[in-house]
Amino acid sequence: MQSLLSTYAQFEAQLPFVLTVAIIALGILLFVRETFAVDVTALVIMTAFIVTGVLAPEEGFAGFTNPATTTVGCMFVLSYGLFRSGVLDPLIRVLIRLGRWHFPAALVALLAFATVCSAFINDTAVVALLMPAALRLAERSGVAPSKVLMPLSFAALLGGACTLIGTSTNVLVSGIAEKQGYAPFGMFEFSRAALWITLVGTLYMLTIGFMLLPSRRTGSSVPASSSSYVAWVRIEAGSADVGRTIDQSLLRREFEAQVLRLRRGDGTRVKEPDAATKLAAGDELTVVL
Repeated sequence: MQSLLSTYAQFEAQLPFVLTVAIIALGILLFVRETFAVDVTALVIMTAFIVTGVLAPEEGFAGFTNPATTTVGCMFVLSYGLFRSGVLDPLIRVLIRLGRWHFPAALVALLAFATVCSAFINDTAVVALLMPAALRLAERSGVAPSKVLMPLSFAALLGGACTLIGTSTNVLVSGIAEKQGYAPFGMFEFSRAALWITLVGTLYMLTIGFMLLPSRRTGSSVPASSSSYVAWVRIEAGSADVGRTIDQSLLRREFEAQVLRLRRGDGTRVKEPDAATKLAAGDELTVVL
């Protein structure tokens, strides 16, 4: 009887560990198989930890009240606002014009721009914002898109590590440190080390990395040109394209965009917009870049 009780006590002591490993393994399986959406899977894992008693309810929900979580959410709001406002569009047009003159200089400028932007907004939004410009740059320079997109991705990741808000990981680490009684990290406390890492990484991508990257010009992995990139565009009041025809617009002259659909601000649709169709404030266009 004593032996049975001892065995049960050992099993009871090991049960939280076994449950933790099992739940984590289940979570990894769900993430890999993409059975549910990522956020649903995360909630299922959290619920499993609470229901099995591995975590107390207040521990399971602690992440929602963590200041780091709120900060990360605000970062996404800021990134989305910059993405939709078009405030960075003039700089993107400058990059495309520079690419017509000198591709290496344009690539350096593109990576520098991505690095600086990702230090203050979400790196995913930076890549999404600059991807059309990168594809257009590759097309006009006769370079495989893979040799531009991969450096762009790495530049955004490296730049995000330079500041506290550049990546959610830094914010979470600062929050954990503060919770443990240490002083939180400052805005640019990561910069001294991260800037050197970013500089070395960028130089590598521009030299050795550029030579090692595959030249994928066809196939399903990467589009051969930016003409396969479909985008949704809204003509805001005060835009330079208001009152211009499609053929005269910056969309056509700067990006060589082809307008597929046009919806007026009042909801009416132009079935077959042509080069002579005039644009107005509030127009919503589906274009191929």
